[in-house]
Amino acid sequence: MGNHHYIPQLYLRGFTSQNGKLQVYNKEFLNFERDKHTPKTVFFEKNKNTIFLNGVETDHIEHLYST
Repeated sequence: MGNHHYIPQLYLRGFTSQNGKLQVYNKEFLNFERDKHTPKTVFFEKNKNTIFLNGVETDHIEHLYST
């Protein structure tokens, strides 16, 4: 279905610079990643919010988060 974000992109956009990108801190390596990222490309997992509703696969929950 797609990339489903832990933090909605709408919220992430509030932390972007004028060029629409944000800095990401990597807790595993204890440093900031070299390149900045767009909200679309961070904090997601494939099909995280995909569910089956009446036997049909849907990501309706992800769409609700995006509004």
